[in-house]
Amino acid sequence: MESTDYGLTWTSPRHLMIGTAGNPPDTLSMNSTGYSIMVDYYSKIPYILIKLDSCRNSLNSYDLGEIYFIKPNSGNPGNWSFDSCNPVPIITGNPSVFEHISGYPTLGLLYWGDDYYIWDLYGIYGITLSVVDTAGSLEYALTAVYSTDFGNTWDASIINPISSNFSYYFPSCTKHNFIHAIFPDQSHIDVTFIKEYPSFIDQGHYHLYHQRFDFWDLLGIQEQPDPEIPLAYIVQTKSSGNQVQFNLTLPQDGHTTLKIYDVTGREVHCLVDRYLSAGTHYYYWRTANPPGNYKNWGRCMTL
Repeated sequence: MESTDYGLTWTSPRHLMIGTAGNPPDTLSMNSTGYSIMVDYYSKIPYILIKLDSCRNSLNSYDLGEIYFIKPNSGNPGNWSFDSCNPVPIITGNPSVFEHISGYPTLGLLYWGDDYYIWDLYGIYGITLSVVDTAGSLEYALTAVYSTDFGNTWDASIINPISSNFSYYFPSCTKHNFIHAIFPDQSHIDVTFIKEYPSFIDQGHYHLYHQRFDFWDLLGIQEQPDPEIPLAYIVQTKSSGNQVQFNLTLPQDGHTTLKIYDVTGREVHCLVDRYLSAGTHYYYWRTANPPGNYKNWGRCMTL
């Protein structure tokens, strides 16, 4: 597909990167120099633009890619823009700023389903190599990125701890891109990558590694606890700016847990997890930290 007005309108995309319901799409792994774009096959809305550069000479042999996340102007889908000089950061306000993503970026759509039927689309995921700015020094880390709102906002987590001894190059994923609802042990993704130190210079000492990751742990996708709150157990919220006040009323003593979950089901904060006496207790949480999209203020569990 192509655009002649800087991403505002697009030609009909070819059935290449995105599949249809019932036909899980292949992941997108870059293997040649140039640009690729990931789009919605029906709405023609672009999600991600990927650029891959290759270098081949007597001293260097590498492929480096950059993923630019295309954001809608004013948050309106369909009114998209892209600035190659200013790639959109994955996470805004996070102390670890992901400058860019490199090394055979592998992307895909993540579905919920089984071997025969796709039930729902969870979001977009990517397994990549990231350059992380840590207090002024640049370090490489194998990273998972994930979006549940069609590329508007992104979450990222470092798969392997940053190490000064080894770097992870050119991660590439399998095409297994759906969460298996019936057999959870099949909800995994296989990643192969080159892991070696100290640089991208090809001196013949790179080694190929393989790791298998569980989708639930890798992307933080997990089922949320949904217990029924017993009668007379009351959770009330009151917002003031970015701060939310929780008024938790307990009719009797007991160990009480009150947690915050984001849209993926990942636990992002625990307000309380201890023995509480009967009565009303007050807890506070700033929604701007950590960043994210939250569909539930909290769930109350009594043990």
